[in-house]
Amino acid sequence: MSDSDDEAHRAEQSTLTSSIERLLREFQGLDASGATGDAWEQHLVFARKAAVSTELLDSCQALQQIIEEAQEHQQKSLAARSEALRAVSSEAAQRAGQLGGGGQRMAEQQELQQKLQESHNEVQRQLQEFDGCRSEVERDI
Repeated sequence: MSDSDDEAHRAEQSTLTSSIERLLREFQGLDASGATGDAWEQHLVFARKAAVSTELLDSCQALQQIIEEAQEHQQKSLAARSEALRAVSSEAAQRAGQLGGGGQRMAEQQELQQKLQESHNEVQRQLQEFDGCRSEVERDI
């Protein structure tokens, strides 16, 4: 149901509410004037009260139907919004995990680079020792 459907339902609800209020006023007016007059007049008032009651009942049922449809639409809309929020939340969690995982990978990479540098330094130290030993051996020769 779109926003224009919502507006149409609100307009229809407003129209029905106004009609119900008008019918109630008319019914109350018939109640006040129904006790006077001859039998024929009382019969006409009674017939009109019955007709107004029927219209009032029909209007109330139509209004109830519109309200139920609006509630159903709101529930569907809320469910769709909740689903959309869950999807956004899930995507955000995945991206946060990727970023967090990227940070962890970066830390691992830095640790590996540090170990590589230490290993390189150790190899350089050993080469210097070998060079020192070679130089001593060459002097001895």
